[in-house]
Amino acid sequence: MAALTLVATAIGAFLAVRQVWPDPKPSTPVKNNYAILLDRSETMSGTLGETSKLGNAAGKILDAVEREDDETTARGLWYFGGGCGQVDESVDLRADNASSVRSALETPPPAHGPRPLIAALDAAVNGLANVPVTHGQGDIQTVRRIVVFTDGPDQCNDDPSRVTTSLGQSAIQVEFHIVGIDLAADERQVLSALAQSLPGVGDEPAELIEAGDDGELEEAVAETVTNTDATTMTTTTTSEPTSTTDTNGTTSTTDTTAATTTTAPTTTRPRRYPGRARGARV
Repeated sequence: MAALTLVATAIGAFLAVRQVWPDPKPSTPVKNNYAILLDRSETMSGTLGETSKLGNAAGKILDAVEREDDETTARGLWYFGGGCGQVDESVDLRADNASSVRSALETPPPAHGPRPLIAALDAAVNGLANVPVTHGQGDIQTVRRIVVFTDGPDQCNDDPSRVTTSLGQSAIQVEFHIVGIDLAADERQVLSALAQSLPGVGDEPAELIEAGDDGELEEAVAETVTNTDATTMTTTTTSEPTSTTDTNGTTSTTDTTAATTTTAPTTTRPRRYPGRARGARV
C-alpha cells in the first residue's frame, strides 16, 4: 500500500511539473541569410568619410543589422587580413544572434597585414556548407549569400579556382556580392574578373559593386546586406476612428485609413561592374 502511495505521489508530481513546463519556441522560417566577409588588411585603415574604411564599413553593417528582424535573419561574420591565410569566423551563421554580431562589429580588430581574399572566400564556402538546413531558430533557405567588403584584390598569390572547386564539392547554392571600397582602376579590373568567376543572383555571375564614398557605401550595404534599396519609398499606414450620426439619431463609428508616404534619404547609387557584359549601371 505504501508503495502504491509513493507511485501515485510521483505521478502527481510529474503531471504538476508537466503542466507548468513551457512549450518549446516554435521554429521560425529564416527569410534572409548571409555571411559577411569584412576586410581588415592594412589598407583598410585608410580613411573614407570621417573614419577608416574598416570602421566605416563595420558601422554601416551594424546599422543594417540593428534594423533586421533577428528571428527571421541568419547571419555570420568573418574578418580576414593580418596575414596570409588568416581568416577568423567571429560569429557563425545562425538566427537570433544580433547581439553577437553587434559586439563583433562595434570593436573590429585592428587593420594590418596582407589581404587573403581568396582564402576568406574559400573558408566562407566551406563554413556555410557545414551549416545544417535547420539551424538556430528555424529553417535556413537553400540559397545563401556571401557579401564581401574589401578595398582590393587578394595579396597572397592564391589561386581563385580553389573557391569554385569548393563550390563544386559542396551541396549548397551561394550568391556572391563583392563590394569594392575606394578602388583604384587596376584593383577594379581584378575584382571584376573575380566576380565574373563566381555565381551571383539567379543564373547571372556576381557583380562588383564599387563604393567610392560614404554615400555609395551606405547604399551598397542596403542592397547587399538587407536586400533593400536605400532610396526606396516607404509607406506608413494609420487608422483613425470617425463617428457619424444618421437621421434617427443613431451614432456609428468607423475606421478611416490614412496613408503617409515618406522617402528615405537620397544617397549616391554605387557603381556596378557586372561579371558579364550587361552594361554598367552608374
